[in-house]
Amino acid sequence: MFHGLRKSAVVFLLEAGCSDAETAAITGQSRDMVEHYAKHVNQKRLTALAILKWESAGKG
Repeated sequence: MFHGLRKSAVVFLLEAGCSDAETAAITGQSRDMVEHYAKHVNQKRLTALAILKWESAGKG
């Protein structure tokens, strides 16, 4: 159960704009574990940016 809560906290902190190092310091997890969770968060962020770029290119 605590694993799910820690993962959720990491995801929320990363989505709020905290760095990997800040998130690791707050949650007490290793940087490696935070970076593992950050892959999914970063992919979601990059996907959203790519969609915005694609939509903007089609409106020109």
